[in-house]
Amino acid sequence: MMKLVFLLTSVLALISCGRKDGSNSASRSGTGNVNGAYQGTAPLTGIVTIMGDCGASVANIYLGTAYGSTSIGSAMNIPSGGRFSFALQPGNYTMMAQAGACTVSGNVVAGNYGGNSDYQVCLGSCGGAGGYAFKAASKPAQLNKQPFCEWNVYGCNGAFYPGTGGVTIAESRVLFLTKKDTSFNLDVAFNQGNNLVLSVPALPAAGWDLTAGADGSLKHDKIDYGGLSYGAQVDETKLQSTNGFCDQRGKILARMTDYLKVSGFSERSINAFSRNWADRLPVNEELCVYPQEEGHIRQLINYKASVGLEIRRLWFLVIPRLETAVNKIRPIPESFAAFKQKPRNDALAMAKKNPLNRSVANTTELSAEEIGMGFLLER
Repeated sequence: MMKLVFLLTSVLALISCGRKDGSNSASRSGTGNVNGAYQGTAPLTGIVTIMGDCGASVANIYLGTAYGSTSIGSAMNIPSGGRFSFALQPGNYTMMAQAGACTVSGNVVAGNYGGNSDYQVCLGSCGGAGGYAFKAASKPAQLNKQPFCEWNVYGCNGAFYPGTGGVTIAESRVLFLTKKDTSFNLDVAFNQGNNLVLSVPALPAAGWDLTAGADGSLKHDKIDYGGLSYGAQVDETKLQSTNGFCDQRGKILARMTDYLKVSGFSERSINAFSRNWADRLPVNEELCVYPQEEGHIRQLINYKASVGLEIRRLWFLVIPRLETAVNKIRPIPESFAAFKQKPRNDALAMAKKNPLNRSVANTTELSAEEIGMGFLLER
């Protein structure tokens, strides 16, 4: 059993650790920066430390409801020393972190009355002041099923997010490609009706100061994250519902990777996407996918870079067959009406007829590839 300790007087969370024989802790300290992309909320932010006895170099963060029974969000592949942030409705939540053999869990506060300080999340034999001893722990099964959100009938529960958009981009991964090390600032602008939900590394008030390496690294504050990851809540009315493809859950990820290949994305980006979403898709028997290209994404979110940057973006909006969902229990809102039927055109067949060349060899000095996964929000 995991032990949860939360000291309200000092806003200090002592968190259990999945190690064989030692002690560990997580505390809250420091000051986080609030970026306007968070829509005025004070985001829940944290810093991860991973010790050698965990046997891993990156950690995954899972947020759940106050009693830890339901997963409502996740931030993946955070390196030791890395910062993360979540924008949630103000309230009490459960936060878990896992890196190899180590697992920690505890209570956290999010939103405007959560303050602007970092949760210090330490995995492994951290010891030190405030350390607390306990035995190995594991993630509750409920958080394993849908680690990206609380899944309802046809989408994610939107009650925990502060924005108004009808679609959650559960995670979008941005990888940078360059022929020489390049330092630059990158900020993100959200059009009205769209907002940030999570960010790795945490998005500072003035944007990220980054260094992209020719070796594929991406450093922020001297920590190599490998790439950027963010989640967002976006306006569903700006997304296309005409072109797509449907298949059984066990086959749909392969169809998405095929689409990425014919769309010219690099093997590095495709492999990262496939690894990240293997076994994480909704459990519905049949899923339909609506690829969202740059023309739709730019109506929602745009980047501001201090150097010349060419970026190619693609999101997959994944929706169960709505005409077979339990619509009598939870009626489909009118704004989702366009997604009630199968896509009219086969997007994969169309892409194969008109393949795109997105090779870095044909790009500017600094380029990036972004691939995201999105779902409808139920409210």
